[in-house]
Amino acid sequence: MQDRARLGAELAGALQRRELQVVYQPQIRLADGAVSGVEALARWQSPVLGDVEPENFIPVAEEAGLIGEIGGWVMQTALAGIQSLAPAPALRLAVNVSVRQLRDLDFPARVAGMLGAAAFPPQRLELEITEGHCLLGEAALDPRIAALRRLGVSVVLDDFGAGYSNLATLGRFDFDRLKLDRSLIRDLHGTIRGERIIEWAVSMASGLGLEVIAEGVETATQADYLRRIGCTFAQGFLYAPPLTLGELATWLGDRNPMP
Repeated sequence: MQDRARLGAELAGALQRRELQVVYQPQIRLADGAVSGVEALARWQSPVLGDVEPENFIPVAEEAGLIGEIGGWVMQTALAGIQSLAPAPALRLAVNVSVRQLRDLDFPARVAGMLGAAAFPPQRLELEITEGHCLLGEAALDPRIAALRRLGVSVVLDDFGAGYSNLATLGRFDFDRLKLDRSLIRDLHGTIRGERIIEWAVSMASGLGLEVIAEGVETATQADYLRRIGCTFAQGFLYAPPLTLGELATWLGDRNPMP
């Protein structure tokens, strides 16, 4: 508890001290190997605590009421960053959004403002909402999600299969994509049950008209299997780790050299 309190105290000033950064992990279309987009991820390099993993500081940000400020900064930074790439690729940008952010009545207007300021097409922005035990109890989120989709923004159900999977979640909210949690992909090898679960998820999503993206793909065997069963997109260390903006520009240039 003391360490958690210390983490919160340090995190409160991390943005102002410029300790946070945004990195980008490419997403690949499995059918042809083309780069379809990137996911923006927050990283914290604290001079006091060292490198703090997102799974440690994001929950603290939620509890401390800092997630709105941090999430807004990540989105604003990522929108501007992707637009600054030259030549500007028509990449989708996925940004994680918490339920706490969605509770803000003004959240859709804030997103619209950031899109306008960055001159970023809303059709290329995806907001990933983590599937959690509290999501179904959030009836007030319906109009916010609807407002975001009216902007042209896509909404993704993130971390599907991480422990809170509930078919009612898919039936309740209007999602565009389903993102398979990395734990499903990690446990894929050599387990018939693991394969059947993923096949069921992909088939169900397809029946609902949803595209599927798998995260945590680390081997060609995993990628080949996901392609065969109809998974649409993948991201993971097989393709690239999370990259700084400069590293992403180099990676894209090396992958798609200019003529």
